[in-house]
Amino acid sequence: MRIRIDKDLTFTVLEADGARARYIVLFTVREEETGREYLVYTDDKVRAFRRDPVYGSRFRRDGEDLLLKAVETEEELDLDYCKESHSGEFAYALSNSLGFGGHNASILLGMRP
Repeated sequence: MRIRIDKDLTFTVLEADGARARYIVLFTVREEETGREYLVYTDDKVRAFRRDPVYGSRFRRDGEDLLLKAVETEEELDLDYCKESHSGEFAYALSNSLGFGGHNASILLGMRP
């Protein structure tokens, strides 16, 4: 499936029944060992219990478009985002804490200029 991500980090697809569905990009990640890139996203529907589904697809860049492909194996879903600690001088550090029931938090730390 070919998509183009809008400036507000959303994209729209035409479903099999002809309806349009809008999705929100959560993040992308590149697996260094394989070079594969993944897009993690959710739909924009409001739910009573806020158990929003999260979807993941592998993608390939084609100019400004992304070509989405299905994840092929269960092992692909087990991505290790930080394989080892890193030392050095960094302008920013980001920590995510993802919990069940929508109790999520992120903190971005940076040095003052």
